[in-house]
Amino acid sequence: MDVYVFEGVDPPLNLADAVSRFYADYSTEQEITSIEEVAFGPHPAILVIVTGSLSGGTVNRLVYFRLAPDKLIWFIFFPDTPMASTDAQAIMNSPVLLPKEELIFPSINPSGRPDDRSFSCT
Repeated sequence: MDVYVFEGVDPPLNLADAVSRFYADYSTEQEITSIEEVAFGPHPAILVIVTGSLSGGTVNRLVYFRLAPDKLIWFIFFPDTPMASTDAQAIMNSPVLLPKEELIFPSINPSGRPDDRSFSCT
């Protein structure tokens, strides 16, 4: 899972239209195959499924939140990263996006490193 922030969003656009505009303006390698309104914790979000044309049709899932009127934050779940995992759900349901919002601590402990050490940083 990767996390990115995109600035320069047209503030009056709703979240789905802002994401669609972003892909129309900047993405030449991926195509949106679906957009669905979802929520994680108290935050509305957009779940976007994209297919990569240069990567052999790889399908990725992305979740976009509005971070500020002109900013989006998005989480990219690669094909081998399960969005339904307890770790991913803990992260997605606990962001603090507003200055006066209370911090929500996940109620689960993070899972350990895979046995094959495929995600080792050493």
